[in-house]
Amino acid sequence: MKFFGIILILFGLPLSFIPIIGIPMIIIGFIMILSSIGSSNADKTAQALAKQMTTVRQQPAPVPANNAEAERWAALAKYDDDVRGAVEALEPLGSAAIDKLSATYLALNDKTKLPRIVADIQAEFGRS
Repeated sequence: MKFFGIILILFGLPLSFIPIIGIPMIIIGFIMILSSIGSSNADKTAQALAKQMTTVRQQPAPVPANNAEAERWAALAKYDDDVRGAVEALEPLGSAAIDKLSATYLALNDKTKLPRIVADIQAEFGRS
């Protein structure tokens, strides 16, 4: 895009004595150059944001904040069949996935949402 803008300016300058032809060519050339500069900066910004988002997404979920939550999670994972099944389904994805299950399930405290939580975690950790 920059190349064509420069060509338009170079051809427009000698034709500037004919204002109806030369001046629009110069203006369009400048617009093409400026738009290509802006788009390359926008691409760099988008790439930086994508990299930042990927870095944030890969950080593991926090472990339960206090001993009571940790003990509650340990009991649920050991004695509740649904929670134990969810933990077993996420074990191949690593401890970060199980930590995220723990934090999410304890925050929501709704057993009906457990399949959706597991599916979301599998989708998230399956890609990374």
